[in-house]
Amino acid sequence: MSFHRSKRFQMSDTFLTAALVALSGGAQDSYTYFGRGKVFANAQTGNVVLFSSNLMSGNVALALSYLIPILSFLLGVFTAEHIRHKCRDRAKLHWRQLVIALEIILLFAVGFMPQGWNGAASALVSFVCAMQVQSFRKVCGNAYASTMCIGNMRSGMDALYAYFAEKDPLQLMKAFIYLGVIALFGLGAGLGYLLTAWLGNKAIWSSCLLLLGAFFAMQSASQTKRPGQSIIQFGQPSERKTLHHNNHPLRRSINMSTKTYQNEIEQYVSLNELTTGGGLVLFGGSMDRSIPVGELKQSFSLNMPVYNRSLSALSVKDAVDAYDGCVAELNPESVLLHIGAGDRELFMNNSVDFDSSYRALIDHIRAYTPDCRIAVVSVDNAAQDALIEDMNRHLKNLAEAEHCEFCEINGLVWNPRGTQELMGFMYDLGFVRPLKIKRPLYDLAKIFFASIRRPVEIGEPKQHKIA
Repeated sequence: MSFHRSKRFQMSDTFLTAALVALSGGAQDSYTYFGRGKVFANAQTGNVVLFSSNLMSGNVALALSYLIPILSFLLGVFTAEHIRHKCRDRAKLHWRQLVIALEIILLFAVGFMPQGWNGAASALVSFVCAMQVQSFRKVCGNAYASTMCIGNMRSGMDALYAYFAEKDPLQLMKAFIYLGVIALFGLGAGLGYLLTAWLGNKAIWSSCLLLLGAFFAMQSASQTKRPGQSIIQFGQPSERKTLHHNNHPLRRSINMSTKTYQNEIEQYVSLNELTTGGGLVLFGGSMDRSIPVGELKQSFSLNMPVYNRSLSALSVKDAVDAYDGCVAELNPESVLLHIGAGDRELFMNNSVDFDSSYRALIDHIRAYTPDCRIAVVSVDNAAQDALIEDMNRHLKNLAEAEHCEFCEINGLVWNPRGTQELMGFMYDLGFVRPLKIKRPLYDLAKIFFASIRRPVEIGEPKQHKIA
């Protein structure tokens, strides 16, 4: 199967944008330390240490000079989240561009503040840094920090080790991305030092120029591909049929020989236009397509949207592209991954490749829906096949390593009436309020996957909802 792959569209996700904001972050930290009283704008750990040590030594006035940027940083994070919450649905200007515009205005004002106002200047720069680190958290699909280095160092070395352990070139590219961001931050700090020595208080305007560049870089990306339109392409690059779907921000290309995938993804894209999104998505293979999620949702009073986006003979090697094609635009709150049944040969020949492909899918989901709950579901092994048993061990270890739930479905008994009676009993005892929390995904997996192990016999649902 051949997919021409591109990631889900994000204006702030490009390396160019990350490079510009990292340069700006380094320059801001250097400016406040060398030009505004040796206070850190970004490294609040250093400010906490200096605040505490001066407070303990009785130097209260100096301690307060470090407390002010700490409080300003906290306020900056809060402000950025408020802007995101209020403006994230704006069509013409992305909410991150609004954050950048506010940053530019504040930093431009800082350049006019005399040395006697160093406390206020450092507080404003800390406020700007906080908005920046809160707003720009992804580069090429990977979590990063644009105004500090320690997290990027850890992630970069983690990816580099994964490359040597798994021989996965994607991990090497990931490591280079993190190391590149660190280098750019350091370059920005060095330039900030030189400009502060040369221009004094007005050196901060260099950050304004860098942020202005990031603003227009995002604007250029927005015009290149409008958020309201997507293109799904089928066929070889030289002979493709192009389909346009409103509100579908993805681009996918699928080989024409895979007629089943083509038709199924088209059907799901059409269905997605009728949905509200969110909720739970079942993403699996051939067997899972028959799971009656609508009936099960009604029968078990699942107080959430539920979607079945399973594809025939889905392979883990194609899962990222298939996910983008028919699931990602739903922005699911939870995903049940039931993949592997069609990968027996892959696992037998190269279990490391199987693991890395599954891990890439999990990372991809989290890159665009960071709060999404993910559960890895075991492969059905009714025949007690030793190879599938080994595959399930790998899946369990992978789920634990990636902090996902692992759902073991082998041995489940389909007893819908008993489950409904238990739920009704809990409701009658008055436990309806405690049960209105998000259910563990394993409980939901038991409802869905046990239903295809025996003929479905669903009783009349109770007239109440239990989340």
